[in-house]
Amino acid sequence: MKIKRLLTIVLILILAFTMVACQNGDNAVEETGNNVVDTDDSSKAEEEVIDLKIGCVAATRPSVELMKEALEDTKYNVEIMVFDGNNLPAEALNAGEIDGLFCNSRQWMEAFNKENDANLSMAFPYYCSYSGLYSSKVDSVSELPEGAEIVCSNGLTNIDQALKLLKKAGLIELNDSPREGDHYSILDITENKKNIKVTPVELVTTMNSIHDVDAVVASAVIVRDSGIMSPNDYIALCDPEGITPHGLIVNKEDESSEWAKLAEEIMNTEEYYEKFNERYDGTFILEVEFEERFSEK
Repeated sequence: MKIKRLLTIVLILILAFTMVACQNGDNAVEETGNNVVDTDDSSKAEEEVIDLKIGCVAATRPSVELMKEALEDTKYNVEIMVFDGNNLPAEALNAGEIDGLFCNSRQWMEAFNKENDANLSMAFPYYCSYSGLYSSKVDSVSELPEGAEIVCSNGLTNIDQALKLLKKAGLIELNDSPREGDHYSILDITENKKNIKVTPVELVTTMNSIHDVDAVVASAVIVRDSGIMSPNDYIALCDPEGITPHGLIVNKEDESSEWAKLAEEIMNTEEYYEKFNERYDGTFILEVEFEERFSEK
């Protein structure tokens, strides 16, 4: 009888320990002091990584690289999408193929919206670009020959700015206001003393033409990236009043998104201002420094 009682007690103890172990396994709870910590891994879903596709052209890639770096320690992962044409990032954004872009000015974006019934918006302005008239054949505007061919970037805004620069340089005269829309076209030239021929070409190929034509109108960053000459070697400079900011362009619904606001907050710090200036070396001008920097030109 004593042996039976002993076996019964042992079985009861084994059963009790088994039930406690199962209960602890189900709850997976640890107590530390007065705090209860849930150690069940299934209740700790990792924060989802959100991929962002941000478009650019080669000249504006450093801006996207800065944004990628700024969001590095967040849940947002930036994938850089480099396009071969000035209008292609905006077309991809309008089609929903990318999430944003660093490429075009606000004025260009507004013209694109009108032409394409699009709803793109600048989440935040960040920098400005400036253009000049450059030549590998002459050292001044007065040396340009009769019938000189001048190349500029295509697109309504680029042609408009190029014509205004040529007017400022004294080479042409324009109507008091554009005949159609908000941008000057070649048809708005009213006086052309040297019978200059203005030829629009794709943005990224502008400087490739400089040895084949008499002069080109190009942005400073395109000139620098070409390696042909310094952006400071212009023979005429654009009017600062016609310059509009560039920045992160998104679809309207993303204008106040968490990721856009976060990128704006981090990139608008002294640390990132310094990084921007180091990478562009003055060929783009931060919007916050525009008045000071452009007055030196």
